[in-house]
Amino acid sequence: MKKRLLLPVICMAVLALSGCAKKSAGSAEISTEMHHKYLESCSCPADEDGVVRKHLDGCEVPKISEKVEIVADMYTSNRITKDGYATYQYVVTDKEYAGYFDKKNHINILDEYKGLLEEVLATVSAQDTRPRCMLNVMYMHAQQGTTFTEEGMKVLNFNENDPKQVAEKVKVKNMNAKNIRCLVQNYFIDTEGNILSDKISEKYFGGKKTLDLSKEQLEWAKLAAEDELNMSSSSFDEFMENYYNALTDGQMKVWNEIWGVEY
Repeated sequence: MKKRLLLPVICMAVLALSGCAKKSAGSAEISTEMHHKYLESCSCPADEDGVVRKHLDGCEVPKISEKVEIVADMYTSNRITKDGYATYQYVVTDKEYAGYFDKKNHINILDEYKGLLEEVLATVSAQDTRPRCMLNVMYMHAQQGTTFTEEGMKVLNFNENDPKQVAEKVKVKNMNAKNIRCLVQNYFIDTEGNILSDKISEKYFGGKKTLDLSKEQLEWAKLAAEDELNMSSSSFDEFMENYYNALTDGQMKVWNEIWGVEY
């Protein structure tokens, strides 16, 4: 599996793993116990800072670190849920991920290391700054004219980064920071809770023009919009002009088949 860039906010966790530092992990990282047990479990020479720069042939730590990175990447890339289950059926059937899942569609590549999978997922899922990959992935596939089968798009578990599911399944008063972030970063609402599309308003919010957000939820919306990593590319108007409205009729058909959202 090709490596993908991980979010800076989880790099502290992942780099500590892949770099194999022989220092204890911080509170936002994998626990000290797991770090010692699996990622310092070698006798490879370390530098003066206690970091192994190059592992000896046959050392298991690089293999463990790679699997940890794959799990973190599959979560941040929207392929698995925070509980480790495949988000969509196509993930399970994709040849690239052959052998990654058990019969229950749960990722199993860290099963031989007791407790490590749970720690990795708990660490990355605790972060609020997951990338808005749903929107980006759907646009990429629409551009390329590719789509998933109906079976392939069957959701196996609730996906907290799918704005359709958030809008359909979570009551506004119960929406947490991740739910609000999802709606803002997928252009469902703005920082004031205004619904950005009449079609979305009618389909998901009963025709409401504005969501009645609490003071705390409004703050979450503002923070989501100020997230330079995910929101600096374009405003809603720029997105509509440069991306959505630029799709050809054929690409729009693919967009609707995959994304199921019209703006």
